[in-house]
Amino acid sequence: MVKITLSFVTPLLGLLVFAVTATAQVNLEFADGGRATGSWVLVQVPGPFGGISMKDYRIVVSGGDETLFPPTTYDSTNSRVVSGGDPELGDYGWIESYAPSCPGKPRKIFFRRGQAEENCGRSREYTDRSTNIEGPTLRLTANGHYPADHVVRTAGPLSVRLEITRGSSTEVLDWYWAIQENSFLNWVGPAGSSTTPVRLARIAPFDTVQTIHEQTYLPTSVVTHWFFAVSGSTVVASDYITVVVDGPP
Repeated sequence: MVKITLSFVTPLLGLLVFAVTATAQVNLEFADGGRATGSWVLVQVPGPFGGISMKDYRIVVSGGDETLFPPTTYDSTNSRVVSGGDPELGDYGWIESYAPSCPGKPRKIFFRRGQAEENCGRSREYTDRSTNIEGPTLRLTANGHYPADHVVRTAGPLSVRLEITRGSSTEVLDWYWAIQENSFLNWVGPAGSSTTPVRLARIAPFDTVQTIHEQTYLPTSVVTHWFFAVSGSTVVASDYITVVVDGPP
């Protein structure tokens, strides 16, 4: 299984920047009987200057078909992250060895929510059957737009809409909503906003489409909305949208 724990705020260039830091504890068995254990960290910073990075990983692989997949340890001394993936789809990324340790090619391992794959000329896979229940999905749009980079430009007026699709899960989840305006981060809770993380609600998923924020911002403002559904320490659904308010020409 791949267990995710979270922290939410990290300093960057002297400012308070909202980020999700996910620490994955890995303990899984591939279809051929091989095992992968260890951990890695995924950091996602939203907005036009943000991005996704996978770091601090150490994955020990052994067992199974050791002729095709000799025991090895993936870490920063012998491998690199070649793709950060898309955490919103559950894709966390590829780690690739420096040396061509498989028939003239680098050895790779890939992580996805509930799945993993290792490739060394041939592939072996792991699937956590317990994750097959479809959980909720979230989508945040700004002024009716949902671009691939999650960044919308506006002259000032902003309308944020939240769409929740319940899926087949009935688990009660913790829900969080955070808004970052320039360098100021606030969490939205039942009693109003807070500068420290606060839960918005604890409730099972439900289908809804509703406008959750409307405001006109000053030129050059950068505003990001985050929404999370969390089970224990695992984020089961999340989305964000960043709005850049254009300044005068």
